[in-house]
Amino acid sequence: MKKTLLLILCTLALAAGGVLALRFALPASAPAPTPTTLPAASPAPSLAPETPAPTETPEAAYYTLSFVGDCTLGSSPKFPSAYSFQNVVGENYAWPFAATRQYLEDDYLTIANMEGVFTTATEAKEALFTFKADPVYARVFSSGSVELVSLGNNHAGDYLEPGRADTRAALEAEGVLYADENGVCLYQRGDGPLVGVYAKLYPTAWQVTEGVRRLREAGAELIVVAAHWGLEGSYRPTLDQLTAGRAAIDAGADIVYGAHPHVLQPVEGYAGGLILYSLGNWSFGGNTAPQDRDTAIVQVRFRRDPDGTLTLDACSAVPCSLSGSAGYNDYQPTPYEPDAPGYARVMRKLNGSFDGEDLTVDYSTLR
Repeated sequence: MKKTLLLILCTLALAAGGVLALRFALPASAPAPTPTTLPAASPAPSLAPETPAPTETPEAAYYTLSFVGDCTLGSSPKFPSAYSFQNVVGENYAWPFAATRQYLEDDYLTIANMEGVFTTATEAKEALFTFKADPVYARVFSSGSVELVSLGNNHAGDYLEPGRADTRAALEAEGVLYADENGVCLYQRGDGPLVGVYAKLYPTAWQVTEGVRRLREAGAELIVVAAHWGLEGSYRPTLDQLTAGRAAIDAGADIVYGAHPHVLQPVEGYAGGLILYSLGNWSFGGNTAPQDRDTAIVQVRFRRDPDGTLTLDACSAVPCSLSGSAGYNDYQPTPYEPDAPGYARVMRKLNGSFDGEDLTVDYSTLR
């Protein structure tokens, strides 16, 4: 892919060390430009030989990739609640994406982080939190127009190998692709670009470089590194995130998609690529009352020119609350109104200007 960064919906400000940090201008994805053609040629003189009809100028094609945060489509059996994910959602599998599906259904690819397990297994690993739901809840993704999920996270193995196998089978039954831990996945629809995704839990610079190499050798035209990293509750990336994220872009990735902190972190433009350090929680069954409800859809648009060149063309965000209900987590992310305080707060978190204190994450009282 040609590494030219032309962000139509974003402006770029030079940050320390020459790094480009995104400053979002608009929340919603922009429509592709109206195609244009050359004007018709004038008629030839009547006595001249017949001339071929004018040909239209080839047009650019546009492809949007959408990203949402952590999806825990189940609850922890250790902490039963009347407001658990299963009790609130029930059999209404379209519920979690009902307020935001319109932003995802017309894109080329939507990617989410699947943090949990679809299984009926009962043997779990030794951990404070283990998240699971019946395999039928994989329908939440297919109903929500999510085509691919990352399984490279610290909860994909909550119910050991049987849970992993059940999760893969449930996703496959719904036609949802997945990238396993330290695994790669390829996606293509129609004559669109071949997108490659590499997923890794707590990645190092060397590991992301190798993951990108594997995808390039597989023929991927657009490369996404799904990284599970950082500190829970922190609004700022760690040195390890900065190092691995930039190494991935240097190796040839177009987008680094981060998860795990459970809060939003900045989006950074770097060396012609984008690093989404953390998109926080999305439909998150792991907590009935999260301290921070801010989340977002981030959409990145690519342009393919007639000569086949792919260019990162635009980036936009849809600021959301992870719940549409004020009193509790109803697991249905809902867009903020443009004049709502949460709207501006989300944009500050994404553009790096948020100056709030990190959350205090303390699970000691639950042990």
